Amino acid sequence: MLEYFFCNPYRSTNPNNEFEWTFCAVCVNLLLLPARVAGTMADEEVETTSALMVLTKKQRKEKKELQARVQAMKNVVPKNDKKRRKQLIEEVAALESQLEASHEEERRALSVRVGDCQSQVSTVVDGLQHLAVTSDASAVKSTVKVSKAQRRREKKECQERERAARIAEADLENEHGARCQEARAVTEALAARRLRLYRMLPDGHCLFAALAHQLGVTSGYDVAKLRASSASYMREHAEEFRPFLVDPTSGDTYSNERFERYCEELSSTAVWGGQLELCALSHVLKRPIEILQATGASITIGEDYGEQEGLVLVFLHHELGLGRHYDSVQAMSEGQEDDVELDHCDGHS
Repeated sequence: MLEYFFCNPYRSTNPNNEFEWTFCAVCVNLLLLPARVAGTMADEEVETTSALMVLTKKQRKEKKELQARVQAMKNVVPKNDKKRRKQLIEEVAALESQLEASHEEERRALSVRVGDCQSQVSTVVDGLQHLAVTSDASAVKSTVKVSKAQRRREKKECQERERAARIAEADLENEHGARCQEARAVTEALAARRLRLYRMLPDGHCLFAALAHQLGVTSGYDVAKLRASSASYMREHAEEFRPFLVDPTSGDTYSNERFERYCEELSSTAVWGGQLELCALSHVLKRPIEILQATGASITIGEDYGEQEGLVLVFLHHELGLGRHYDSVQAMSEGQEDDVELDHCDGHS
């Protein structure tokens, strides 16, 4: 069309011919429209991705807040009030159901909005094709896909909810079981040393969180740094640690490759830590670590550093009725001797 306008010898030569100049402007805009559409679609894709990231972050934060709220609710329910504990389980299930429904509605609303944007852009592209204007914009699509990482996070959160439900059920059924007997024995042993239990969350980080609590915030060691430090020390002294790691299926000692993978998981995931990690951290911190249990004598790791102030952890075999767990301790303040019974079977720290 522009070729006709500029090259046709029969067109008007009057520079004030309004029709011809208007016609030219329309042609130019039609040629530029595909690029504008492509830019609009690209902007929509960026905006959609950003909106999805914001929504995912918001929902993850709300789930963590709910978990903290549930823990606080559990802490105020008396250990012997079975009726109230049963009501608590129902309340927790209702809260989780409401939050999940709210999150699902938010995801659906975002999906609908993305679909509307795609529909509008497709309409423009179809119009351009009828005008026979070539454009690559019609090939641009704005899609939102749930990443594998997000699916893994959602699966993990679902498992954590199931674990919390099992914990609540175990608390109801285990008032006088192995957990309470163990907790009673540990509490009494600590009281004799004017100590009391300081509970850690059962999230896979309990050993490292307990050590971080013992060291204090001024030490500069948090869970992440303790994990990284233990993995680094074990890599540097692989021959001292690798023989103690055995494949449960084959019974073979870890290969160098499998040992490296173990250290990588130790430093970057919530895999549980144990005696090997305590041994490594004793050398890293150059301090002895004493492990108290309900029965038997305590175990001290890193006795070579006996001149330094020791760290004290509690190892529980039946914590929350779900398995092994590490807790920290803290000094008993004046007037707390009468509250020792509270620590036997409830969730107070």
